Amino acid sequence: MGWLEGLFHGIQTAIAAQNAAREHAAAQLHMRQLPPGTMIAPGVVIGENGEPQRAPAGAGPGQTARQREDPDHGPGQYL
Repeated sequence: MGWLEGLFHGIQTAIAAQNAAREHAAAQLHMRQLPPGTMIAPGVVIGENGEPQRAPAGAGPGQTARQREDPDHGPGQYL
């Protein structure tokens, strides 16, 4: 009977690994849908290749790369 329990445990482990891989792939796909320069955490932005990377010095929170390059572009009005 021990081998049967081991078989079930192995199947459960394989299913859990597949679910973890699927969630990781979905998270990567979601990250690639963000525009380059989007700040996703303090000091972390989305690069041109769609991967997270360290923010350049002087990048403020909530700014995109285009907003830092264009000083005439204001933050907008939120009313």
